[in-house]
Amino acid sequence: MIELKLTLALAFISILQFSQAALALTRDYEGTLGKKGIGMTLNVEKPYYFYNDFLKNIPLQESQDEKGNTVIYELDSKGAKVAVFKCQFPDKDPDGKFSGKINQEVILGTWSHLDGSGSQPFKLREVGGVGSDGEKRYQVAGVDNDAVFEAKVQKWHEKSCAIQLNYSRTMMESLLQAI
Repeated sequence: MIELKLTLALAFISILQFSQAALALTRDYEGTLGKKGIGMTLNVEKPYYFYNDFLKNIPLQESQDEKGNTVIYELDSKGAKVAVFKCQFPDKDPDGKFSGKINQEVILGTWSHLDGSGSQPFKLREVGGVGSDGEKRYQVAGVDNDAVFEAKVQKWHEKSCAIQLNYSRTMMESLLQAI
């Protein structure tokens, strides 16, 4: 009887450890939504996506529809559902970059507002992932606080875009004066 209890306890601990490891997996994707470049990070803790032009995380919530298909809801700042990614996971990579049978390396589908308006196709390809909840993702580069680092990158991106816009205006003014 003691052996049976010990076996069951060890089995329970193994299942618990496996489920915690599975929950912690983070998968990073990049691709397009309509004609715009996007990135998406899927994990249990804080899934989000962003437009490459803006680098602002938009929160997501993974779920299943009534038929068991994967859907990913876009959330507003208050956590309310505002749009949906209806997902398909092909068995083969349509672009041939992944060979053989694939599982979740490619996500295809349509994005739309909850009422179905604004429908656009999306296509995502896995580009990496980490075995954590998304924290310490930049530790290899010596970064201790992901949020601070990402905020600095966003500010740098905004400044570089402003500099580029200012340069373009200056060039346009110079060109117009030369004409």
